[in-house]
Amino acid sequence: MFYEKLSYREIKKYREKPFFLPVGTIEPHSDAPLGTDVLIPNYIAEYLARKFKGVKMPPVYYGITSSLYGYPGAVRIEPDIFKKYIQSIGIALKRSGVKYLFIINGHGGQIDELKDVASFLWHRHNLFTAVINWWIVVENISKEFFGSYTGHGGADEVAMVSFTTDYNVEKWEKKKGFLYIKGTSVYPFPKPQIHYEEGEGRIGKDKIKEYRDKVFLYIYQKTKKILKAWEELQDEFKRD
Repeated sequence: MFYEKLSYREIKKYREKPFFLPVGTIEPHSDAPLGTDVLIPNYIAEYLARKFKGVKMPPVYYGITSSLYGYPGAVRIEPDIFKKYIQSIGIALKRSGVKYLFIINGHGGQIDELKDVASFLWHRHNLFTAVINWWIVVENISKEFFGSYTGHGGADEVAMVSFTTDYNVEKWEKKKGFLYIKGTSVYPFPKPQIHYEEGEGRIGKDKIKEYRDKVFLYIYQKTKKILKAWEELQDEFKRD
């Protein structure tokens, strides 16, 4: 179910179900869409909401763009504002009686901030909160398909975002990225396609559906494990 399509009365029916909040940022990803970092978690959140019969929240498009800020189209929200904004969403959900929140993150530049948000929402408001950085969770699947840990605007992101737009993966194959040099911090980064390892292979149209399906299934299984453990923990709290 989509949160924005519910009435205030209908929301009560979903209080025991998980809520999924897609979060990303707007920044360049080679020639892929500026919204890649939110289009993908939104896509994953839709899948998870269907599987769990839960609720997908409207996505948070704007995040903490750092090394690619200054490229045309990039938008940056300052970290303190970003954290308060996401915290406010979580607080509002808790006030509505929601128990479980999964933040599906698509951007590496805000991992620490979202971790702080999750901690705050539990410690201050007793909202069970988990952050899923999707590309890290499925790192082994990406290595299996593409030969290395992929980077910003890499094969994993391009493969997934191709299902949400008409972006042609063959166009990405022709682009050259920049290999990150360990121990450096570079602002702005020399290219909007960043590789963290040598050897990232081709995507291939024949592989992307299989890759997506494996990504979906794996994230679903891990989310299910977290949710089940939370439910058991709540029962334990009640017994105590």
